[in-house]
Amino acid sequence: MDINCDMGEMSKSWYSGYDKDILSFVTSINVSCGAHAGDEGLITDTVKEAVKQKLKIGAHPSFPDALNFGRVVMEISSEDLRQTLFQQILFLKGIVEKEGGKLHHLKPHGALYNLAAQDVRVASVLVNVLRDIDKSLILYCPFKSALEKEATKLGLTVWREAFADRTYEKDGSLVKRSKGNALILDPLLALEQVKGIWDFKRVKTLGGEVIVMEADTICIHGDGSKAVEIASSLSHYFFNK
Repeated sequence: MDINCDMGEMSKSWYSGYDKDILSFVTSINVSCGAHAGDEGLITDTVKEAVKQKLKIGAHPSFPDALNFGRVVMEISSEDLRQTLFQQILFLKGIVEKEGGKLHHLKPHGALYNLAAQDVRVASVLVNVLRDIDKSLILYCPFKSALEKEATKLGLTVWREAFADRTYEKDGSLVKRSKGNALILDPLLALEQVKGIWDFKRVKTLGGEVIVMEADTICIHGDGSKAVEIASSLSHYFFNK
């Protein structure tokens, strides 16, 4: 079991100690590469703490769109996408290595993650960038997604990801944040969803259907109002800590 969380995005939550509380309960983090949120100081401080706690550190690149927090699809050519991904990942990789760590994985952020899960062109650009930077990096991606298929073609290692704090559509995609009930805020409900995925490879959708869902890593969102409580409940269930 691996529990991951997005980090290095919001100064307020980091310097208040909120993000550091979450770090106590997760095993890997996905650190912003500065394109959708975060600055070099925040990202460096986050990496330092993760190295100190011996957590797995991943790059969390996005569309270069800080205005929309990387949550809106951008019209971008394959070459421009390739260039920004290279810049973002190498930026974070440099910080991680400077602080004595080693980059472990790659997980795209927001709209890029959702688009790459379905769009073969975007998925292909992303996995080729990963291979060219470091083919030992693990790709965190949705189960049965275009990302998983394209990465597998290149012989890359994939960890299929599911979410503790998001609801699902019947096609296995995440319910859009603009819809009601897209988020799971109750730690008990989040734990029940994860237990169903981990133990039975099943998840109940927002519409009540039960679909197959397999995962190697479980994500929680650090900006959720109950993120610490959800992280704690998962950690206690799986690791007794």
